[in-house]
Amino acid sequence: MNSNNNGRIIATTSLLLLVATMIIPAAFADQNAVRSFSPGKVATMADIPKGICGQVDLMLVVDDTGSMGGAIDNVKLNLTTVIDAANLADVDSARIGLITFKDEVTVLHDLSATQANVITSINALSPTDGGNLPEASDEAKNTAVNNLPAAAGTRADANAVLGTQNGDNNLTLWQIPSLGPIPPKATNMMILITDDESGGFSDSSNAIYQTHMGTLGTEAAAKGIHVGDVFVGVTEFVNAKDAMVADAANSNGIYTFAPSGTGTAQAIIDIIAQCGGITPPTVAGELLPINTMSLFISGLFTNSFWMLPAVAGIAGTGAFVIRSRMHKDQEN
Repeated sequence: MNSNNNGRIIATTSLLLLVATMIIPAAFADQNAVRSFSPGKVATMADIPKGICGQVDLMLVVDDTGSMGGAIDNVKLNLTTVIDAANLADVDSARIGLITFKDEVTVLHDLSATQANVITSINALSPTDGGNLPEASDEAKNTAVNNLPAAAGTRADANAVLGTQNGDNNLTLWQIPSLGPIPPKATNMMILITDDESGGFSDSSNAIYQTHMGTLGTEAAAKGIHVGDVFVGVTEFVNAKDAMVADAANSNGIYTFAPSGTGTAQAIIDIIAQCGGITPPTVAGELLPINTMSLFISGLFTNSFWMLPAVAGIAGTGAFVIRSRMHKDQEN
């Protein structure tokens, strides 16, 4: 075997080491800041890097009529995990509010509430009444999105029917989303959970109320609020589903079906893991770059074990080039 063949073997081996250096670190690179969750996947706490959503405002809007027992029990059972997910998504501790509804709206806690008080109120929810369908889901959402004050029988719904809101939601407003990085960006999420179509304060089905749901999604988007709609009926009732899908889409939010309430808490966690929307999130206002070169550089400097083959690969390639050049000069 002549020296030129030896040089080729050295060069080939060196190049393979160099390629391994570029690929393997990418697999082992520190990717704590890279969000692994994607729509359609069941989220776990590992899918929520700390502070991924910036400063979080989360308003839960819950149908507490008699048919909602399964969904509410599921949330209670997993409430600690839901709260932990919200706090993990936040840079510090999320602001959480709670609104319930039947044919009227009740603000139990605005966004100034302590988490302890919200947890107590959720655990105390007792689904009752609501035998006449549908419910005031659109007006509850209206209360949440537009920070409306209490109104005792004097507030008109989308079809001019008067109804009641108990409690104020105008004392603590939603955050104004910022692009960051200082201060951290704000993420506003409003999640509505129900098992029937919206009917304003009228307790009746009307296309005006379904249209109102979509309109509220547009109003939410203008305020930087992502609306998450979780439908928990036995089947996806078309009137309810179509309106909720439009509502979520108009606010860059997420629609989820949790049959008979099973998986309601998981649906909330999934929405939180996506920062309320279907687009990639930002950390401190900056989009997360995910590409081969960034992972290579990260891996190269965070996994020093692979520095040796990198140096060997570069040095070997250089030696082959020099040897080949000298061999040609000698032949000439």
